[in-house]
Amino acid sequence: MVALDTIEHIARTASPSLKVEHAVIAHKQEGQGEQIIMFTTDPNLSRAKLTEAVQSLNRSPLGIPKDKAIFCIKEMPKLGTGKTDYVSLKKMYEKILAEK
Repeated sequence: MVALDTIEHIARTASPSLKVEHAVIAHKQEGQGEQIIMFTTDPNLSRAKLTEAVQSLNRSPLGIPKDKAIFCIKEMPKLGTGKTDYVSLKKMYEKILAEK
């Protein structure tokens, strides 16, 4: 098991621009455990870049989402406090699943 904030740290290493944001959620799949889902505002972030960042940080590649689980969004949803709104991200992902 990998902490979601660790994966976000890896994403910030892979895509360090202050102009982009990254957020990670875990989605429970029936009978399969949890799937790591990443939302980013960086259209160039990929599993390959995340893997390079993992290697540079000497971390385990466990938990790195697959390319199909990395979603580029225009703007990261925020709470009134300015923090990332993870509940909205979970709802976004549920909507994506419903449309498939």
